Formats: sequence, C-alpha cells, structure tokens
Amino acid sequence: MTDRYRAFLGVEFEMDTVKKVRVRASGEEREIFVIPLIEHKTRVDYDVAMQLLRYMAVIWYDYRKRQESLRKGVSSQKSFRYPAIIPIVYYEGMADWTAGMRLSDRIDTSAADGLAGYIPDFTYKVVQVHGYRNEELKKKHNEMSLLMMLNRIQNPEDYREFLRTSGEYAEEIYGEAPSDIRRVYRDVLWSLFQKMNVPVQEGQELLAKLEESGMGYLFADMEKMDIQAERRNTELARQEAEEAKREANAAKQEASAAKLRLEDANQKLSAANQEANTAKQEANASKQKLEETSGKLNTVFEQLVSICQGECLSRDEAIVCLQERYGLKTADAVWAVKQFWKDS
Repeated sequence: MTDRYRAFLGVEFEMDTVKKVRVRASGEEREIFVIPLIEHKTRVDYDVAMQLLRYMAVIWYDYRKRQESLRKGVSSQKSFRYPAIIPIVYYEGMADWTAGMRLSDRIDTSAADGLAGYIPDFTYKVVQVHGYRNEELKKKHNEMSLLMMLNRIQNPEDYREFLRTSGEYAEEIYGEAPSDIRRVYRDVLWSLFQKMNVPVQEGQELLAKLEESGMGYLFADMEKMDIQAERRNTELARQEAEEAKREANAAKQEASAAKLRLEDANQKLSAANQEANTAKQEANASKQKLEETSGKLNTVFEQLVSICQGECLSRDEAIVCLQERYGLKTADAVWAVKQFWKDS
C-alpha cells in the first residue's frame, strides 16, 4: 500500500512501510484488515509517536474515502469500523530505545487536572534488532529472521561471525523465499556492501550473480574480499582529508594574522601622514605670518626713508638719521636706504 500513501496529505512514507494483510479472527472465517505501519530508525527518535499518529490518520482517512466510494454513507452507520493499525518501530541502532512508548508521553497535561481523558492515546511496538541473538532468530526459521540477522552486521568482524555460524542458514532461507522477499534481501545486502566499503562494481556483480547461484555463492565470494584493506584505504583517505583541512586552517590563520599586521601598519602610516600634514600646515602658517610681518616692517622702513629724504638729507645722512632718530641697526638702516631711496 506504500505508493497509495506517498505524499498523501503532505506525509511522506519510506519504501515498503505500509502493508495490508487478511487474517482470521475469533475462529471465524471472516476477514479483517490489519495495516502494520513500520518505521525504520537507526537512532532514538523521541517524536516517533507523533509521526506514527500522522501516518495512522492518513490511512484511516483514505480508508473511509475508499469505503464511501464503494457504498455511499457507509461511514455514517453505527456498525462502521476502521481497520486496526499496528504501529511498529523497527530499530537498527545499537543504543537502547529510550523514547516514550505512548502518544500521551508527548502531550503536556499539566495545565489542568482531568485532561488525560480528552487526549488520544496509543502505544507502539519496538523491534530492536540488536536485542536478539542470531541463535534466537534462527529458531524462527522464517524470512524476517534472516533480514534481522543481516541488519545486525555492523562491521567486518560481525560479518565473519555471521559466515561462521549462520552461512548455511542464510542459504536455506534465501533459497525458499519468494521473489518479492528476495528483492528485499538484495536491497539489504546492497546497504551492507556500502557499510562494509565493498567497491561498487564488485557489489553490483555479486548481486547480479545472486539469483543464479544463491546466497551460498555470494558469501563464499565475499569471503575473498579484503574488506579490511578497503576500510584502511578509507581511513587513510579520511586522515589525508583531515590533514589537508588542518593545513588549510593553518594557512587561513596565518593569512588572518598577516591581514592584522597589514592593517596595523596602515594605521601607523596613516597616523604618520596625519602628523606630517599637521606639521606642514603649521609651517605654512608660520611662513605666512612671517611674510605678513616682513611686509609690515618694509612699509615702516619705506616711510622712514621717505621722511629722511623729504628733509633733503643725503644717503649717508639718512642712514645716520635712521640709526640715531629711529633706533635702527646699522645693517637695517643701510638696507632700508638702499631698498627704498628714490632718486629725483
């Protein structure tokens, strides 16, 4: 039933999760429908009960629509019943399953007393793969037992132990399984190949030969693979990648340090330029002030020379006059007469 519910009402289902089976109940020859809902988890999901509720609501809603299409108004009758749904969590993780086992565990009823009776509730079954030993599973002698045994394999050591103790059992169960179950086994084996770092081409070739020679051939051929070498290669590649990452981080840190040094040098250069500009401005101001003062002094000298010349004094007499009357130094008096004396 999986394809029917895929993306139905916005809820996505994984492959092969929803099944419909016919069973005999209460010793009668009547049929009822049971829809097991199986969720695959590799680590604990504390919200799984709410996820299961969404799936169940979708299934019941669709069941009602289908029954109404066959017989209009049937769902309004007192005798109408929805099919039972068995929620099953198939858990492949190594840690214990610690999520709450009831939907009510996820609902907050602390706001007021007496709310529990208004809250929908159900429990679900957890099948924890690593809670079973291979010897226990072999006693079941069915397809599901082999599937769980394969899912228990996590590393090459688990694989070798499986070959040693359960290779013949796997060949027997696989040989008796119908074609649709064999497809499930091939999917599980492909996942196992990836987990154990089996090269892609070799894994594809093994699966192609699986139907021809059975699982016994598969395990015999896989036993020759140097899976540990593949794992070592993968580890070496990981170490090289980490070393490259460390070198890149070191280069990045050095570049950041160089950037900081450059910014510091630029700040110092900017400060020095600012100081130089300030000194230049002060020098220009001093020069301008000196020029203004010199201009005023020259005007005074010119006026004094003009007074002496107006008194009909000679050049030499004017020099003496500037010294004695106006207190000029000899050099300044000589310069003033030479600069500002006007010949008639």
